[in-house]
Amino acid sequence: MNFKSFVATALLAATTVVGTAAQAQPGARAIFNALDRAGVTYSSHECASYDITGTYGFYVPKTNHIHICTDVATTEAQQWETLRHEAVHAAQRCVDPSMQSTVLKWSFLANHETAQSDWDFIVRAYDKEDHRIELEAFTLMRYDNASIASLVNTACN
Repeated sequence: MNFKSFVATALLAATTVVGTAAQAQPGARAIFNALDRAGVTYSSHECASYDITGTYGFYVPKTNHIHICTDVATTEAQQWETLRHEAVHAAQRCVDPSMQSTVLKWSFLANHETAQSDWDFIVRAYDKEDHRIELEAFTLMRYDNASIASLVNTACN
């Protein structure tokens, strides 16, 4: 892909996410502003070329980038939930660049209900050393955008 194609794709992805955000999502501007202040970039497009079947999105700590996979997270609700999940990972990186610490105290996660299916998935899909950070991201992805924006702001600024 040449640079012109890359820029056009990135602009289209950002416009799609940001345009939808401004119209339909409470707290959308807050979460995008928090990510921008934390230096997190984000994009969305199909992920089939990455050979990561079934992934809704991912966060790359090295580049501080969130990517939403629109061929897997096909609904607006799934894309927003994925953005919040990955934003939690960005906040975790701010707290601990090695990504081994949660943002919130472990007692918070222990005292908040997590779907058994989330825990079962985490245990199957992730290495044991990542269970805590994934549990936090899966738990918090169901919170509203403003709450995740606050989490990112607190952790990263």
